[in-house]
Amino acid sequence: MTSNWETLRKELNVAGEEGSNQNPKKKGKKRKLNENPNKWKKMREEIEISNQKSSLPETMNSTKSVLLATDCEYVGIGLNGTENMLARVSIVSADGLTVYDKYVKPTEEIVDYRTKVSGIRPGHVMRGVPFAQVQSEVKKLFSDNILIGHSLRNDLSVLGLTHPAKLIRDTAKFKLLREALDDPKKTPSLKLLAHSLLGVQIQQGEHDSIVDAKIALRIYLKYRERWERSIKKGNKKK
Repeated sequence: MTSNWETLRKELNVAGEEGSNQNPKKKGKKRKLNENPNKWKKMREEIEISNQKSSLPETMNSTKSVLLATDCEYVGIGLNGTENMLARVSIVSADGLTVYDKYVKPTEEIVDYRTKVSGIRPGHVMRGVPFAQVQSEVKKLFSDNILIGHSLRNDLSVLGLTHPAKLIRDTAKFKLLREALDDPKKTPSLKLLAHSLLGVQIQQGEHDSIVDAKIALRIYLKYRERWERSIKKGNKKK
């Protein structure tokens, strides 16, 4: 799998450090928030063990599929800046490594950068990559892989992409996570899930899409066995 990732990353001209090069102001912050290597090593071992379990769906045991976690940042366009436009997309692998992180050039006039939440500033998007290129690269990365994230419908929408439902693991939608918060009818925020389930404080100010993607990944890994079992059980009822 490692060689495949290296080949794909070279083909797309994507390096794990790319996002930090484009956003030097956050460089120190990202190093600080980068998880302890031993923690990610432990998670990677858990993945390898769970992949060997016959109780997991076939897609999770297939060498053709890998786990990817993603998160996007938006800026506001249209009337009063209420419509979303993609400004940054980040993707991390199952072991917590950044495999893609790019800012996106605007295709329309930006009305609201939403900097207090998005962390996006004019310089980021002006030095960004054309949307069509980002869309093509991300589509190739997502293809046939398990996609993890929070409110993925929104991210896929601004990317102009679709993804098979059977390959989506959305932390905003999984019933077990809602039940863990004792409020199954309410859609939890990623910030609430991180605090309640992981004991981690995030989004204290500007959001960081790499951090948010890693948090969604950690939540999924914590509940992975039960999550996949529930999917398999649901498939049997059909």
